Amino acid sequence: MLPPLGQELETLPRSLQFVRDLESFEGPILSEYRATFGGAVYVEKWCTSEGGISRFLLVRSEERAIAEFLGGRLSMLRLLTERSDGFGFLVDQHRGHTVRVAITPLDPLPKAYLPKPSRYHDEALRPEWGIVPQSYLIDVDDWDAKMFAGIERNYLNATSFAYHTKPGTDRQLPGHILDIRFEGGYSVMHAFNAIRERVPYEARAKASAVSAASPGVLTIATPAETSYQLVQAIRALPGSVAAYQAVHGWSRLSPDNAEEVPPTARENVVRLCRALNVDPGKLYAADIPQENEKDAVLVAGKLIAAYYRVLLRVIKPVPGVEFMGVRLDEEPEIPAVDIQEDEPEVVEIRTRKRTG
Repeated sequence: MLPPLGQELETLPRSLQFVRDLESFEGPILSEYRATFGGAVYVEKWCTSEGGISRFLLVRSEERAIAEFLGGRLSMLRLLTERSDGFGFLVDQHRGHTVRVAITPLDPLPKAYLPKPSRYHDEALRPEWGIVPQSYLIDVDDWDAKMFAGIERNYLNATSFAYHTKPGTDRQLPGHILDIRFEGGYSVMHAFNAIRERVPYEARAKASAVSAASPGVLTIATPAETSYQLVQAIRALPGSVAAYQAVHGWSRLSPDNAEEVPPTARENVVRLCRALNVDPGKLYAADIPQENEKDAVLVAGKLIAAYYRVLLRVIKPVPGVEFMGVRLDEEPEIPAVDIQEDEPEVVEIRTRKRTG
């Protein structure tokens, strides 16, 4: 029988709603809860079991702390102790029913109840979520609403492009995108606006939590399919610098100079697309006349190069803001001028008519 630790209570002082398991293995290891009223955040860790009774430690936490834990920045011990004011609740359960609740300081708890200081989030224990929260840590004092909107818009640009161009699906980019005369950042901006708008509502990523305090957090809830595809592409960034630069070299050509597109251009596009888990066929129209082939390759190159830069801005949006969704062993070395290349310019948007 489990020892009756702490001061027994009739029930928890707040009504809580289950949000998700953060780690599990033959049962929950670490779970997130939210107060039914007020929105306070709690985490619950499995401690021990005996005689059919499972004991859990429930402590108060913060949205940012959970994001740091999932991003490998914060140990589980610090997650449980630093935001809890040194107190927690021991919750004993039998077959899913609570049989005892007690409040207790954390210091006198048995050592086995708390994780070792070296215990960080184990992604192998992360359950298959239908919606994956991706978070940005905000360490900027002079933030404004425009900064948050820009970070979210760029992230949505990335997830929308990934959604439409995923290999093995019948999805396509909006048809008129391939007819845009791409010349400057303004045209790229309009293309990505259209790409975002064509994602079905249920498949869209959506901002789910914003804490503007310094330090703060911005969390964007993303459908799992698209989130995992995006993570794959971001992890490929450091190893695909050469592939990007090969495309970037000629993708900056004006549409008026499409004849200067090199013979290796289509091969360059395919190489970069495969690195970023993009179906290269989705960057071309189905009925390209022979005389317009270089025009079409130039558009494909501009699109995949722009996507690469969007991904760079996902992981490095602005100084003082850090993306927690992916840990990279090395960062791609791309000049800042290349990253900002798609910033809007005052350029007229025109469509190119296909002939033949």
